[in-house]
Amino acid sequence: MADCDTSIAVGKSVLVEWSPACGDADFLTLTYKLFGSTNTKGRNFSASTADTTNDNSGAYTSTIVTRLDGEITVSGFQDKIDSVLSNQLEYIAYLHNEVQAGRQPSCWIKISGPGYGIIEYIYCVITGEDKGFNTDDPNSFSTTLKPTNTDTVGVQAYNAVPVV
Repeated sequence: MADCDTSIAVGKSVLVEWSPACGDADFLTLTYKLFGSTNTKGRNFSASTADTTNDNSGAYTSTIVTRLDGEITVSGFQDKIDSVLSNQLEYIAYLHNEVQAGRQPSCWIKISGPGYGIIEYIYCVITGEDKGFNTDDPNSFSTTLKPTNTDTVGVQAYNAVPVV
């Protein structure tokens, strides 16, 4: 009888955590906090490119990548678990306090989890925060972050799946 692995990596096993800190902080030593009861998490990087087509390029355009631009999104529900709720409130307060003080609301984001294959540490500025209070629905929250200029972005492989 065959013992086939039919496991599928699902999003609920991926954790997205945050830690208020500057870009020069040692991201491996920071204390990270969960956003809360999340149901949607995403990260997207897209390349900024330059066209380098010239007379010798032939029939196709020639393109080089000059930078990466990205966005991280997290959304979920307000849960009754006090420590998780406190993390959401701390995050919101941090955003507003930093902007009111004339500073950039920045933090390190850690994305990890079984099935994800890597641990990513990304330095970001907080670019959006939203809370919803519908009459018959659970209270919801969402946030968006943009990776910002830093010389250090960490990626660690674990349980790596061999590339075939």
